[in-house]
Amino acid sequence: MVRWSKAAFLLLVATGGAGAAEMPWVKDWPAAQKSAEASGKLIMVDFYTDWCGWCKRLDRDTYGNEKVIKFAADIVPLKVNAEKEGAPLQQQYQTLVSGYPTILFLDHTGAVIGLIDGYLAAEPFIEQVGKIRDTHQRFKQAQTTLKEKPDDGEANAVLASVLSIGGKREEAEAAIRRAEAAKFTGDALGNAYNSVARLYVAEEKYDLALPLYIKADAVAKDVEVRALAKISITACHHSKGDLVSAKKTAQEVLDLKGAPEQYVKVARQVLQMP
Repeated sequence: MVRWSKAAFLLLVATGGAGAAEMPWVKDWPAAQKSAEASGKLIMVDFYTDWCGWCKRLDRDTYGNEKVIKFAADIVPLKVNAEKEGAPLQQQYQTLVSGYPTILFLDHTGAVIGLIDGYLAAEPFIEQVGKIRDTHQRFKQAQTTLKEKPDDGEANAVLASVLSIGGKREEAEAAIRRAEAAKFTGDALGNAYNSVARLYVAEEKYDLALPLYIKADAVAKDVEVRALAKISITACHHSKGDLVSAKKTAQEVLDLKGAPEQYVKVARQVLQMP
């Protein structure tokens, strides 16, 4: 999800109470790396601060939820105070950790595989982490493929998505060019276009983001990938002051059968603007 729409997409759904079990937090970053290397699991790093209200709500509503605690058996969870013991790690990922809570998902080498920017209640949290775990598996498969076939289109598309999540835009764009040269199309490339475009949006370079979102919509078949591209196009037009174009793409979101409800809600809000 792109950063411009964080407030619009925030899911303020409180879920109920903690049981006797607790999140199996590991002690520190070296322990997390060791565990992840041995198990092949992702490391989930929750960056928080003492003054962060949403961090406290995340602790209560999400990490205190029994389903989340059970789900956490498949990851290596680490919680660090970004202003205290976690400051060195925060500095390492400072381009991604600019607000709190920020939750990074890393492999044992420290490569960024996924990101949750802000609070999520239990059910959407589980859903999002599940998608990030799927990305991790595809990334590992892509790495294996690229060792034998460095020009493989799909593997390069997956690589581009992961690189862009970690903020490595130039490397991601190079991987996209290799995927395009292989004449690959599909959801993996759509995800890559969306991810790189998000980096341009973060820099307010909407004219560079727009063509990538348009390509994502064109090559992807998955409705969520296309809906994200379309609502992001809407946001870019709105940010540029072009409400006519923004409303046009917002209507396309509504016309897209099966578009996720959070994107539909934002599209309806745009269409209601005077």
